[in-house]
Amino acid sequence: EGVKKGRKADSKRVMFRKDPTGWMEKRLNSDKPLRGSIEWRMQRRQAYSEAAKRRVATQSLREALSSVGLERYAIALADAGCEGVATVKEMGRDELMDVGIKEGDVDALIECAASEVVEQAKREVEEMARKKDRHRGYMKEYREKNRQEKARANAEAKSGLASSTAT
Repeated sequence: EGVKKGRKADSKRVMFRKDPTGWMEKRLNSDKPLRGSIEWRMQRRQAYSEAAKRRVATQSLREALSSVGLERYAIALADAGCEGVATVKEMGRDELMDVGIKEGDVDALIECAASEVVEQAKREVEEMARKKDRHRGYMKEYREKNRQEKARANAEAKSGLASSTAT
């Protein structure tokens, strides 16, 4: 017959009436969080967000490296923790070799990263200028509309005064 239910053996372990395979004891002593618990959810969320970041990084790296024909290294670089081409530029030759990039491709990769960073900066500047122009256009329209409304209000007020003095 088994041990009485609820009798505590050591600090964590609770003896159950029958646990011949020992799975319950193993479960209670493991460091893995219980499914559905807060810690478990936190771990899942973190894993998902990291995977999503890696996917985005892989995509951007693949686009950037396709011009040189080195897109096959995009996944390896993303797994190594590169978020984009800028981080590739900051990595040294040795680090790139450790990731698993062949010696002949390292120089091409570094060159491509440098040119891509410059291109990206240009694109950002253009985007900012475009946004500024758009804002300027909105402001112009807004001021013009205000001016017209004021003029109309003044005209109405004047005509109202003129008609009141005439009577």
